[in-house]
Amino acid sequence: MKYNPIFCTLSTLAVWGAALVSPLPAVASDVAEPGLPQMGPSVLSTLSNTSGPIVAQAEGDVVDVAVNHGSFSTLVTLLQTLGMEEDLRGYGRFTVFAPTDAAFAALSPAVQAALLDESNRELVAQILAYHVVASGVPLYAEDITDTMVLRTLERGDIELQPDGRSVLVNGVEVIEADIEARNGVIHAIPQVLIPPSIAGQLP
Repeated sequence: MKYNPIFCTLSTLAVWGAALVSPLPAVASDVAEPGLPQMGPSVLSTLSNTSGPIVAQAEGDVVDVAVNHGSFSTLVTLLQTLGMEEDLRGYGRFTVFAPTDAAFAALSPAVQAALLDESNRELVAQILAYHVVASGVPLYAEDITDTMVLRTLERGDIELQPDGRSVLVNGVEVIEADIEARNGVIHAIPQVLIPPSIAGQLP
C-alpha cells in the first residue's frame, strides 16, 4: 500500500499505522516509507540536546509501548514517516503527551489535509516535537502537584496543572496517565496540541 497525501486521510492513516507498526522488532531507521523521501538528519536530534541519567523501567521504549497500546497508530505512523521514530527509541528521559487516533481524527478536514501535505513535513515535525519533553526524569501524574511550565523539544512551552486525579496540559485533560516505557512515560491526550509559534500557519 503506497502512501499518497492526496487520497489519504488521518483516519485511514491510523488503519495503515496499525498494520505498519505491529508489535514486532523495531523498524530500522534507514528504512523509509514507500514512496516517500527520507527526511535526512534526525529531527528530534536537532531539536533536543539533553543530558542526565538513563531511565530503566518497563520493557520497550516509548515507541514500542505506543505501538502495543493500540491507540496511537496515527502518531507512530507520522513519527516513522518523518524519520523521528529512532530518536524516541534511544536513550532518554522522555515525557510524551500522546494524542490518540481519535484526537487526530477530530481535527478539521483542512488541518488534516495540511498535516498530510508533503510540503508541510517540517511543520508536522514541529507539532509532534511539541508533545515531547526531555528532562532529568520522566514526569508522572503524581509529580505534577502545582502548575508547571516545561520546555518541549519544539522549544515552545507547555503548561501542566493538577486537576483532581488527572492532569491538564495546556488545558487539555490527560485521559490515561503513566503509561510506562523503558526510556520515559506516555500520557494519552484527546487533542492534538498546536505550538503557538506555528498556529497561524495552519488553516
